[in-house]
Amino acid sequence: MRKIFFTFILLSFSLHAQVKNEVFFNTLQKVENTDFYVSSYENHSKMSSNTHNNNQILIVNAKLDEVKNIVLPLNENINKVKTDCILLFKNQKFILVETSFENEKSVKLSSNYSRNLYLIDLVNFSLIKLNNDWSTIIDYELSEENNKLIIIQKSVLKSSENQMIIINFDLKTGDRKEIFKIN
Repeated sequence: MRKIFFTFILLSFSLHAQVKNEVFFNTLQKVENTDFYVSSYENHSKMSSNTHNNNQILIVNAKLDEVKNIVLPLNENINKVKTDCILLFKNQKFILVETSFENEKSVKLSSNYSRNLYLIDLVNFSLIKLNNDWSTIIDYELSEENNKLIIIQKSVLKSSENQMIIINFDLKTGDRKEIFKIN
């Protein structure tokens, strides 16, 4: 009887921990040469049916005592927030946000997980996705010499078209140009 009671207690505690939504805040990072600070928070729930699992970026304007809340697409987890960007996007400071997410099981994909790269300018606070849909970010680098963001992305679809693409993203104009493609 005692064994059944303890099993019931452990099972109840385990179910309570899985159903409970927990919110975790990330560290606060200062955006260089601005009055802005960036943090993020993630909703952690072990229940896969939870539809309110959007992670968010918080941008705090210390000078004006304002907080902007940028909501990421559903189920995207924050990998990295890069606030030390020296370059400008359309003459405004910006931050880069790298995310990851689990791909849909219903589509024939070459990978279970993908990475996206977003840009958020510190004027409009809009979330700009830099890679194409159905692709994953392999790597990226800011080029200070010519105000470009070089992105390598790979298709996650199991097809021979557009397997690897190198994109040159012009930070001054916002133009995106594919400069190399391997099929």
